[in-house]
Amino acid sequence: MATVLLRRPVTACRADVLGLPPQRVRAARAQRRVRAGAVVGVSPHVVPRPRDWPERAVLTGWWWDAPPAAGPPPLDPTLEAFLAAGPPPVLVGLGSMPVRDPAATTRVLVAAARDVGVRLVLQRGWAGLGANVEDGPDVHVAGDVPHDALLPRVRAVVHHGGAGTTGRGLRHGRPTLVLPVLADQFFWGHRLAALGVGPPALPLARLRRDALARRLRRLVGDPSHGERARAVAARLATEDGAAAAADRVAAWADRLS
Repeated sequence: MATVLLRRPVTACRADVLGLPPQRVRAARAQRRVRAGAVVGVSPHVVPRPRDWPERAVLTGWWWDAPPAAGPPPLDPTLEAFLAAGPPPVLVGLGSMPVRDPAATTRVLVAAARDVGVRLVLQRGWAGLGANVEDGPDVHVAGDVPHDALLPRVRAVVHHGGAGTTGRGLRHGRPTLVLPVLADQFFWGHRLAALGVGPPALPLARLRRDALARRLRRLVGDPSHGERARAVAARLATEDGAAAAADRVAAWADRLS
């Protein structure tokens, strides 16, 4: 199944990067049976390597692009003005997760934040957050935003718990609350709480104003969350996951050639 689902991007990669022709499905399946190893783009500082993993499975650290020489791109002027007009807000985004009722979800998010007295940046995303909400002194609705430009300027992050978003928030040392929807998002919510960088996860299906307000109050009110998040960020800064993964794949390729 994976061979069929990934055939198009693998074919493009073979052509554009390696200069190779498309690979037949039978050959791809045979190659998968050659157990060279596996690289996992997650930091061992966040997920300790399980003791029952085979030696060929390696945690390399997250795979991030090198930062642009000119720095992250500028933010939208309206978002820039919102950030400058008050204390750092909490960033809320659900990435590619849809919700059944965007307006109702938005109402809960905004009401809970106002109960706690924090400002919000709502990232619209596939969930359509910000529906029926006008920008004001305590809420700003944003579209696509470069995380590396925005995360250093927010107080904390609330998100769905995708692996990539989790890594970005930790990279910038931001206290985090996870609202998981499916799959590994529940794992990341549990893991971040275990690290002490935020309160226990609140599944999006159980999102209620009082439950969210309690967690937001802990997220921004417990200084240990920020301290631990910054400590994790310092450890992540010592890693180059992409380089480690490339080195390991090259070593395996040499061994198999």
